[in-house]
Amino acid sequence: ALALSADLQADAIVLGFEDDGRAFDPLQAAAPAAPTSIDEAPVGGLGLMLVQRFAASARYARVEGRNYLTVTIDRAA
Repeated sequence: ALALSADLQADAIVLGFEDDGRAFDPLQAAAPAAPTSIDEAPVGGLGLMLVQRFAASARYARVEGRNYLTVTIDRAA
């Protein structure tokens, strides 16, 4: 099961992702190499790079068999 949430705050947007899949901390995953051209860009697989580049903060926790990821994006960005 997957649950998503979004909280619009005065200075930030807080996104929450929760699932019961296998343990996976996306914040520990190696960032993929940035493509040098659009022709070399793979379809998919760049989401973690975008989060790392644009998020003001991100937190991951594994609690009672569930993954919790919280990503905060500054509204000024």
